[in-house]
Amino acid sequence: MILETKKIRLFFWKCWGLVLALVFGLTGLFLSAGFFDLSTSLIFLAALMLFAFFFRFLIWEVSEIVNTQQEAIEKLMGLKLVLASLIDLKDSYTEGHSKNVRDFTFGFSGCLDLPKETREEIVIAAELHDIGKIGIPDAILKKPDILKEEEYLAIQGHPQKGADSLKALKGFDSIRSIICHHHERFDGKGYPDKLAGNQIPLGARIIALADSYDAMLHGRSYRKAMSPKEALQEILSESGKQFDPELIPRFLDFVQQGAISGHLDPVCGMLVDPDSSQFISWHLNQKIRFCSKTCLQVFESTPEKYVSQIGQSPLSSFEGKSC
Repeated sequence: MILETKKIRLFFWKCWGLVLALVFGLTGLFLSAGFFDLSTSLIFLAALMLFAFFFRFLIWEVSEIVNTQQEAIEKLMGLKLVLASLIDLKDSYTEGHSKNVRDFTFGFSGCLDLPKETREEIVIAAELHDIGKIGIPDAILKKPDILKEEEYLAIQGHPQKGADSLKALKGFDSIRSIICHHHERFDGKGYPDKLAGNQIPLGARIIALADSYDAMLHGRSYRKAMSPKEALQEILSESGKQFDPELIPRFLDFVQQGAISGHLDPVCGMLVDPDSSQFISWHLNQKIRFCSKTCLQVFESTPEKYVSQIGQSPLSSFEGKSC
């Protein structure tokens, strides 16, 4: 989803320059060497120029494709921001939690050597993983006491509700599957489909760790917050039960040592290539890159919100270390 538009355009413009250089260079060489007379050289030059202009037309076509793809990304980012805003409006706790889970997921997935596209899908799913809670009554969602059984069953419906709410979006099948199954358990005792082991999408297994870890660090009215050490011990005790036993050692190492690879758009959480991103803003002498013009405009309208978010990221203390 991250389009390296500058690199694509630069590559084709270099090719265009090379073609023109070859056209005039070869023509001059043949003339000076006496291979062609003037009329033959003019025909040869005309043929090469025709080829050069055909290549220029190809550059134009590629640019149009790149622009169309960039417009699609702008629409996707706008839609994602709207969905994230709906989650924020539903529950102030969910707002901070969703962003924390997104940041943890971004950092941890960077330690797993996943393909860029796969990592991006998981990061999107992480921020939207609780979107199904929009359909849960406030009386249940914001209840300060321990939930009754029927209320807990209603809460358990939010992964499926979230996945269903995104059905109309093309290209979201993998993201929907991750959202739907982020509360499955490795031992098959989770919900909604009681999937077990590797039946659970990898993205859902990753988010399950990030989701649970952040939830344990932040207390609710009915539950005290845990220290990072206590939370990690709880996760370790659930190895092979709630969580993927192969992921846990790497997650523990990630949290303890910390890791951030790549660059994170502070608005939408997408990965940004620092070498090709054309959407850049300067704030307090800090260069900040964005995946789209939409995110850049949102940031510039309220930069304080996102700059403070960067500083408060749960990964900020791990900056610069490795997995």
